[in-house]
Amino acid sequence: PTFNVVTPAVPPTVERQMELFRVFYLSKHASRKLQWHHALAHCVLKARFPKARGKELVVSFLQAMILTHFNDVDELTYAELLRRMRVEQCEEMTCAIIGLYAGNARVLLREKKEGLPELPKPKKGEARIVVRDADTIKFNAGFTHRLVKIRVNQVQLRETKEEVEETTEKVMAERHFIVDAAIVRFMKSRKEARHNDLVAEVLGMLRFEAQPAGIKKRIEHLIEREYLERDDSDPGLYRYLA
Repeated sequence: PTFNVVTPAVPPTVERQMELFRVFYLSKHASRKLQWHHALAHCVLKARFPKARGKELVVSFLQAMILTHFNDVDELTYAELLRRMRVEQCEEMTCAIIGLYAGNARVLLREKKEGLPELPKPKKGEARIVVRDADTIKFNAGFTHRLVKIRVNQVQLRETKEEVEETTEKVMAERHFIVDAAIVRFMKSRKEARHNDLVAEVLGMLRFEAQPAGIKKRIEHLIEREYLERDDSDPGLYRYLA
């Protein structure tokens, strides 16, 4: 799978350990390339709060990097935080920080900037903006928790209807070969079939959910490639071409 690579600035101590591992790894696998996907990593941070000392926070790597910037300050605007971390606004950062101020363990607080206009809908390919640059992110000095080791959630943004449709189209595009093979296999055994029967049989053969409209498109595609043909007098009847 492909991932959006987010590369935040890391503390010198962490950077040294990463470099040591890089040298070690490449000494064992000289022909390979090592790439860090920080958004997929997790770690444990030791944290002290005025009302909750000696806590261990199980967080994502991005969440850990966010929290380290509150060692020397009590609050930052989101824009300042992004600038300190040397990253752009992205969905991975949004999910990470929302989990810190609105998740199961609210170690940070968010103060919205009032009086700002409504955000426009993002264009295709743009990250949704949930946290504004002008919002203030604060260290939660009043944080308490009954557990010593706390697993901090990282939220997942709910997909919009357009994003769901786009994802479905991409998945179906990758599954075209499977659908085509199912259609051809059924028609090869039956030689001819009516449209509704063919669609129903193919849907039953597939191990994933598909839409009849998508099956119809693949049938049209196979007709163009001369795997199938329509009956001249009955367009709803298909024949297999050997």
